[in-house]
Amino acid sequence: MQNFDDPDLLAMGVRRRGFPMGWVFFFLAVIASGIFVGAYYLPLYNGHQRLASEHEALAKSARSVADELTRTQEEVKRVEQERSALQAKVSASDDKQKGELQQATDLGQKVEGALSKRIKQHWATVVTADNNVTVRIPTSILFAPNSLTVTKHGGPFLCEVVTALGSGTFTVAAHTAAAEVNAALAKTYATPWDLTAAQSAAVAMNLIDQCKVEAARVSAEAHADSQPLSGAKPAENARIELSLHITAKQ
Repeated sequence: MQNFDDPDLLAMGVRRRGFPMGWVFFFLAVIASGIFVGAYYLPLYNGHQRLASEHEALAKSARSVADELTRTQEEVKRVEQERSALQAKVSASDDKQKGELQQATDLGQKVEGALSKRIKQHWATVVTADNNVTVRIPTSILFAPNSLTVTKHGGPFLCEVVTALGSGTFTVAAHTAAAEVNAALAKTYATPWDLTAAQSAAVAMNLIDQCKVEAARVSAEAHADSQPLSGAKPAENARIELSLHITAKQ
């Protein structure tokens, strides 16, 4: 009877059975792979996923910033174009205004030369202000006392003034010297406003009828005593002003 507790027999049995070493290496490799995956790969993978997520968020934010920058650049470009257009308009307006002022100055000098004789006779004063050339005529030159009929010498003088001023739109403005109308005229014209309205209308009609100025080119204004001349004597405020507005030639 064999003794199975004999070490020699046991060693012989193991050798005979021959446990495969390949399986040992396989299991060791599996164990090592598991350790590697658990210890290194998974943290690296998770870190990669986190970085990828952060990268996508940053890329999205960058695209948003780029889009906003593009919109801002477009808005800046639009504002710059509007500013340039406005500057061009302002420059054109300044040039136009300078041109009008120069034309008014030149015309004022021309009118002074044409009416030099009348100016010396104190029949007229030429004033250039803003874009207007104005000829001031004492009321007594155009109207007889207590009358609103243009005098025989006043009518031709108005035509002389119109000729000196040239073509354009004329404004006739009448002014009184006092806040009251004298007794003779007060019967018909209760206030200075009524009186100056009638005076400016009479001069305007003379321009149309006698000087052959188109009605569309004449307007009349009444100012009563509301616009006294600075430094003038009270009687000098009774005046008719014939003005021509200058518009720059294109």
